[in-house]
Amino acid sequence: MAIIGGRSCRSCEHRRLTGRETFCYRYPPCVVVVPMPDGRGGMAAGFQSVYPQVDPNMPCGEYARSEVNAKTEIEHAADGATRQ
Repeated sequence: MAIIGGRSCRSCEHRRLTGRETFCYRYPPCVVVVPMPDGRGGMAAGFQSVYPQVDPNMPCGEYARSEVNAKTEIEHAADGATRQ
């Protein structure tokens, strides 16, 4: 359940959607090590960068209101739909 007008990722300018997942773009992506085949039948370290996935309903200390995201949040509140 979302609180309309709350300081959450749902109406923040740093929020980005990829499919049904919400990511925070406030800071640069984190680099993680992932195992990858090395071509000789073994495994080697590979590197990948990712933005943190967030719950759009959770409050945030890095919140910055986005009028576009806030408008979308309010438009869909009347029908009871939850949006990410």
